[in-house]
Amino acid sequence: MISQDNFMATYIELICKDFDISISEQHYFKPHCAVFGKIRYRWGQFQNMHPKFPLSFGDFSCPTSEHLYQASRFPHRPDIQGAILQEESPLGAKGIAREFDKFTRDDWHDGIKILAMIEAISHKIEQYQDIFHPLFEEAKNMPIVEFSNRDAFWGASPLHKGSPVMIGTNMLGQLWDLHKLSFLSKSKIVSTTGYKIELFGAEI
Repeated sequence: MISQDNFMATYIELICKDFDISISEQHYFKPHCAVFGKIRYRWGQFQNMHPKFPLSFGDFSCPTSEHLYQASRFPHRPDIQGAILQEESPLGAKGIAREFDKFTRDDWHDGIKILAMIEAISHKIEQYQDIFHPLFEEAKNMPIVEFSNRDAFWGASPLHKGSPVMIGTNMLGQLWDLHKLSFLSKSKIVSTTGYKIELFGAEI
């Protein structure tokens, strides 16, 4: 009988296989990559916490794509979603999500968080095509990599101080690359997830 942990790992692997992304450790040569970290630096527009890309959805808005991602953890708790979206700071929004972590949807770590991030990025690109389409053209021959010394799943970090080699799963960078490929190939790769973020009882 398959264990719950093995089932979750298998489900995540299936999601990644569907979109040709990897859940294993990746190696990157920094000079040949579009590396983003702090918002004020090159490629900072890819950062979830960038405050210059608020998202609008009819009667409500999200200050950043980070707010949208964190709110998507609680489709059954519109009160928590409201608290997250009302928080001005993306770090504050993340903090609220952590405070109510026990109410996170049960399948979040089964792979839904990856689908939620795909959707959050999709909305950001859709509402700011004039920014991201040119960036995709600039980065078309470079892997997109999130610089992070704290999270080896979403980002990657130098092999050692001063090293040009970066190591990590870089899931966030891979998802941006997925959207980049979708744009450059004029395909609809990222519109086939079958998952939609739910806010205040309605899919967006």
